[in-house]
Amino acid sequence: MFLGVNNGGFPAKPGKEELGYRSFVTVPQSITVKPYVYKLNAKGQLFRDNTGKLAKHYFKDLEMRIYQR
Repeated sequence: MFLGVNNGGFPAKPGKEELGYRSFVTVPQSITVKPYVYKLNAKGQLFRDNTGKLAKHYFKDLEMRIYQR
């Protein structure tokens, strides 16, 4: 379930991503944080995948899960 809300999926400005979140209908047992950066083409412009969405590079080693107590 993706709950992030930003300015249409585009980075706010280079090096900064601004996200706001809606509240959960029910409190989840855990939340997984998956850090990423947008991929760039050879010209340094944002790269789009085959569906037209901005392509992302995920950092699996930095992924973490936060559990409710």
